[in-house]
Amino acid sequence: MNEINIIKYLPIFLQKYIQYQLLMKTEDIEFQNIFKCLDKIEQNQYILSSDDEGLKRFEKILEIYSQPEETIENRKMKVLSKWNEQEMYTFRFLKSKLDVICGRNNYEIIEDFENYYLEIHTHLSEIGEVKELERAIYSIIPCNIVVNIKNDIICSSKGESVVSGAMSMINIFDCSTEE
Repeated sequence: MNEINIIKYLPIFLQKYIQYQLLMKTEDIEFQNIFKCLDKIEQNQYILSSDDEGLKRFEKILEIYSQPEETIENRKMKVLSKWNEQEMYTFRFLKSKLDVICGRNNYEIIEDFENYYLEIHTHLSEIGEVKELERAIYSIIPCNIVVNIKNDIICSSKGESVVSGAMSMINIFDCSTEE
Protein backbone atom coordinates (compact mmCIF):
# COMPACT_ATOMS: atom_id res chain seq x y z
CA MET A 1 0.00 0.00 0.00
CA ASN A 2 1.34 3.42 -0.90
CA GLU A 3 2.12 5.96 1.78
CA ILE A 4 -0.76 8.38 2.20
CA ASN A 5 0.21 12.04 2.60
CA ILE A 6 -2.81 14.32 2.36
CA ILE A 7 -0.96 17.47 3.41
CA LYS A 8 0.64 17.71 -0.02
CA TYR A 9 -2.82 18.47 -1.44
CA LEU A 10 -3.16 21.61 0.67
CA PRO A 11 -1.96 24.93 -0.64
CA ILE A 12 1.72 25.47 0.20
CA PHE A 13 1.08 28.41 2.52
CA LEU A 14 -1.21 26.18 4.71
CA GLN A 15 1.27 23.28 4.87
CA LYS A 16 3.60 25.15 7.23
CA TYR A 17 1.04 25.46 10.07
CA ILE A 18 1.34 22.83 12.80
CA GLN A 19 -2.45 22.58 13.20
CA TYR A 20 -2.88 21.52 9.56
CA GLN A 21 0.10 19.14 9.75
CA LEU A 22 -1.37 17.35 12.79
CA LEU A 23 -4.85 17.28 11.30
CA MET A 24 -3.57 15.82 8.04
CA LYS A 25 -1.51 13.15 9.86
CA THR A 26 -4.71 12.05 11.60
CA GLU A 27 -6.50 11.98 8.26
CA ASP A 28 -3.64 9.91 6.79
CA ILE A 29 -4.15 7.25 9.46
CA GLU A 30 -7.90 7.18 8.85
CA PHE A 31 -7.41 6.75 5.09
CA GLN A 32 -4.92 3.92 5.68
CA ASN A 33 -7.52 2.18 7.85
CA ILE A 34 -10.16 2.66 5.16
CA PHE A 35 -7.87 1.18 2.48
CA LYS A 36 -7.10 -1.82 4.74
CA CYS A 37 -10.83 -2.41 5.20
CA LEU A 38 -11.45 -2.13 1.46
CA ASP A 39 -8.67 -4.64 0.79
CA LYS A 40 -10.22 -7.05 3.31
CA ILE A 41 -13.64 -6.66 1.69
CA GLU A 42 -12.11 -7.36 -1.72
CA GLN A 43 -10.30 -10.48 -0.46
CA ASN A 44 -13.49 -11.80 1.16
CA GLN A 45 -15.38 -11.63 -2.13
CA TYR A 46 -13.59 -14.80 -3.23
CA ILE A 47 -13.63 -18.16 -1.46
CA LEU A 48 -9.94 -18.94 -1.92
CA SER A 49 -8.73 -15.62 -0.47
CA SER A 50 -11.34 -15.34 2.30
CA ASP A 51 -10.41 -15.11 5.94
CA ASP A 52 -12.50 -16.48 8.82
CA GLU A 53 -15.06 -13.66 8.58
CA GLY A 54 -15.50 -14.11 4.81
CA LEU A 55 -15.85 -17.89 5.14
CA LYS A 56 -18.56 -17.44 7.80
CA ARG A 57 -20.53 -15.37 5.28
CA PHE A 58 -20.17 -18.04 2.56
CA GLU A 59 -21.07 -20.80 5.05
CA LYS A 60 -24.20 -18.91 6.08
CA ILE A 61 -25.25 -18.46 2.44
CA LEU A 62 -24.69 -22.15 1.65
CA GLU A 63 -26.07 -23.39 5.00
CA ILE A 64 -22.80 -25.10 5.93
CA TYR A 65 -22.13 -25.70 9.59
CA SER A 66 -18.44 -26.01 10.42
CA GLN A 67 -16.84 -27.39 13.54
CA PRO A 68 -14.65 -25.12 15.71
CA GLU A 69 -11.66 -27.45 15.22
CA GLU A 70 -11.77 -27.25 11.41
CA THR A 71 -8.95 -25.49 9.63
CA ILE A 72 -9.51 -22.54 7.28
CA GLU A 73 -8.35 -24.67 4.32
CA ASN A 74 -10.80 -27.45 5.17
CA ARG A 75 -13.63 -24.93 5.48
CA LYS A 76 -12.67 -23.41 2.10
CA MET A 77 -12.77 -26.90 0.56
CA LYS A 78 -16.28 -27.47 1.94
CA VAL A 79 -17.51 -24.10 0.69
CA LEU A 80 -15.94 -24.65 -2.76
CA SER A 81 -17.40 -28.13 -2.93
CA LYS A 82 -20.95 -26.96 -2.26
CA TRP A 83 -20.57 -23.75 -4.31
CA ASN A 84 -19.60 -25.71 -7.41
CA GLU A 85 -22.28 -28.38 -7.19
CA GLN A 86 -23.93 -28.97 -10.51
CA GLU A 87 -26.68 -31.19 -11.78
CA MET A 88 -24.34 -33.15 -14.06
CA TYR A 89 -24.09 -36.61 -12.58
CA THR A 90 -21.37 -38.09 -14.73
CA PHE A 91 -18.36 -40.20 -13.84
CA ARG A 92 -16.09 -37.34 -14.93
CA PHE A 93 -17.97 -34.99 -12.62
CA LEU A 94 -17.56 -37.48 -9.76
CA LYS A 95 -13.80 -37.56 -10.36
CA SER A 96 -13.57 -33.76 -10.42
CA LYS A 97 -15.56 -33.61 -7.17
CA LEU A 98 -13.21 -36.15 -5.57
CA ASP A 99 -10.24 -34.06 -6.78
CA VAL A 100 -11.65 -31.09 -4.85
CA ILE A 101 -12.50 -33.02 -1.69
CA CYS A 102 -9.64 -35.54 -1.50
CA GLY A 103 -6.97 -33.87 -3.57
CA ARG A 104 -5.74 -34.96 -6.97
CA ASN A 105 -4.56 -38.61 -6.97
CA ASN A 106 -5.42 -39.00 -3.29
CA TYR A 107 -8.15 -41.57 -3.96
CA GLU A 108 -8.82 -44.71 -5.95
CA ILE A 109 -12.07 -45.67 -7.67
CA ILE A 110 -13.00 -49.28 -8.42
CA GLU A 111 -16.09 -49.35 -10.56
CA ASP A 112 -18.22 -52.29 -11.60
CA PHE A 113 -21.16 -50.59 -13.24
CA GLU A 114 -22.44 -53.83 -14.77
CA ASN A 115 -23.13 -55.05 -11.23
CA TYR A 116 -24.14 -51.58 -9.98
CA TYR A 117 -21.17 -51.34 -7.61
CA LEU A 118 -18.68 -48.57 -6.90
CA GLU A 119 -15.83 -48.63 -4.38
CA ILE A 120 -13.88 -45.53 -3.39
CA HIS A 121 -10.64 -45.63 -1.38
CA THR A 122 -9.49 -42.34 0.17
CA HIS A 123 -6.83 -41.07 2.58
CA LEU A 124 -8.64 -38.28 4.44
CA SER A 125 -7.50 -37.24 7.89
CA GLU A 126 -8.92 -33.77 8.59
CA ILE A 127 -12.03 -33.26 10.70
CA GLY A 128 -15.18 -33.13 8.58
CA GLU A 129 -13.61 -34.33 5.31
CA VAL A 130 -15.21 -37.79 5.41
CA LYS A 131 -18.64 -36.30 6.18
CA GLU A 132 -18.25 -33.89 3.24
CA LEU A 133 -17.18 -36.79 1.01
CA GLU A 134 -20.24 -38.81 2.02
CA ARG A 135 -22.56 -35.84 1.48
CA ALA A 136 -21.14 -35.13 -1.95
CA ILE A 137 -21.11 -38.75 -3.09
CA TYR A 138 -24.62 -39.53 -1.99
CA SER A 139 -25.89 -36.43 -3.78
CA ILE A 140 -24.14 -37.43 -7.03
CA ILE A 141 -24.38 -41.23 -7.30
CA PRO A 142 -27.72 -42.74 -8.34
CA CYS A 143 -29.41 -44.74 -5.58
CA ASN A 144 -29.35 -47.98 -7.60
CA ILE A 145 -25.54 -48.16 -7.31
CA VAL A 146 -24.02 -49.66 -4.18
CA VAL A 147 -21.26 -47.37 -2.94
CA ASN A 148 -18.54 -48.62 -0.62
CA ILE A 149 -16.27 -45.90 0.75
CA LYS A 150 -13.04 -46.90 2.49
CA ASN A 151 -10.93 -44.25 4.14
CA ASP A 152 -7.42 -45.32 5.12
CA ILE A 153 -5.72 -42.90 7.48
CA ILE A 154 -1.99 -42.98 6.92
CA CYS A 155 -0.22 -42.22 10.16
CA SER A 156 3.46 -41.72 10.69
CA SER A 157 5.17 -40.60 13.81
CA LYS A 158 8.66 -39.95 14.99
CA GLY A 159 9.72 -40.87 18.47
CA GLU A 160 8.08 -43.19 20.90
CA SER A 161 4.41 -43.80 21.37
CA VAL A 162 2.82 -45.76 24.17
CA VAL A 163 -0.72 -45.90 22.82
CA SER A 164 -2.12 -45.01 19.44
CA GLY A 165 -5.26 -45.82 17.62
CA ALA A 166 -7.80 -44.80 15.06
CA MET A 167 -11.52 -45.11 14.89
CA SER A 168 -13.80 -45.21 11.92
CA MET A 169 -17.48 -45.75 11.43
CA ILE A 170 -18.97 -47.79 8.64
CA ASN A 171 -22.57 -47.58 7.55
CA ILE A 172 -23.87 -50.39 5.38
CA PHE A 173 -27.23 -49.98 3.76
CA ASP A 174 -28.99 -52.71 1.81
CA CYS A 175 -31.95 -51.74 -0.28
CA SER A 176 -34.21 -54.31 -1.86
CA THR A 177 -37.70 -54.60 -3.13
CA GLU A 178 -39.67 -57.73 -2.51
CA GLU A 179 -43.00 -58.41 -4.00
